[in-house]
Amino acid sequence: MFRQSTLLFFAFLVASLPTKAQNTVLEKSIFWEVSGKGRAKIYILGTHHLYSNDFVKKSAPIQQALKKADIVIGEIVIDTNILRMGMKMLQYVYMKDNTLKKLLSPADYTLVNEYALKNLGMDIANMNTMKPIMLYQMLIAKKYTQATGKTDSKQMQSLDNSIDAYIQKEGFRNKKEVRGLEEAEDQMKILYDGYTLERQVEMLLELVKDEKSGSDEELQTMDNLYATQDLQALFDFTQKFSTPEETKLLLTNRNNAWIPQLEKLLTGKKNAFVAVGAGHLAGDIGILTQLAKIGYTLRPIKIALN
Repeated sequence: MFRQSTLLFFAFLVASLPTKAQNTVLEKSIFWEVSGKGRAKIYILGTHHLYSNDFVKKSAPIQQALKKADIVIGEIVIDTNILRMGMKMLQYVYMKDNTLKKLLSPADYTLVNEYALKNLGMDIANMNTMKPIMLYQMLIAKKYTQATGKTDSKQMQSLDNSIDAYIQKEGFRNKKEVRGLEEAEDQMKILYDGYTLERQVEMLLELVKDEKSGSDEELQTMDNLYATQDLQALFDFTQKFSTPEETKLLLTNRNNAWIPQLEKLLTGKKNAFVAVGAGHLAGDIGILTQLAKIGYTLRPIKIALN
């Protein structure tokens, strides 16, 4: 199944690329309390789907917020059953009338195959009918560990080790209600069909050739910006790697669909803990900015990531 859990990690991260809307400056924090218009509060944590969850386990403010929450919410309800998740993915990841050999020139096919053999120990002939973004996700998860110096591969191998999954597992363990802002199938359709095949090839080749959005430098910068909790700088940096059409589908439309759900929580009586990709928070279409514009109070909560 080619480690579907690792693939889904990075699919989430890709979906967090921001749009080119005008920016609204936020204080440096990935953890926020939102309140107003009712008794309920929601705690929003911006996640990096490949970042170690160690800081979440050690953070007193995060643990306290989890205890206060009646409801735990993620982008989707994460299914850690690899076989079941793999079956859900099948209809979205295969190409019906195309192959990697057709999409790549002979020289590029050889280049990508050599890169995959070196980094994954796998011949890409085994993925010939899968969409290029599948191979991209596998390779970029590996490249992330190399570029950031995070050689412990356990974080990449198990969905259980992501920040998002840890939050949901704590919710289940403490018998909280656990919800998703969208269905897994809907997210997969967006993530695997949100980029044209030509664009997927472009991203794959940039990664293999260490260019633009697939370079070591870009991965290091994104990791450092998350570590410093600079949502605004992360927004500004990542927005240049997606077209307006892609970001509308992958980010803007999703944020807009989430806002009514968050508003419903805030006008109720139950507290909630929300964990979504950090790229969804900043910018004028970010969920924090949108909530502030309709009258809710935002309070950054200081946490340490090391």
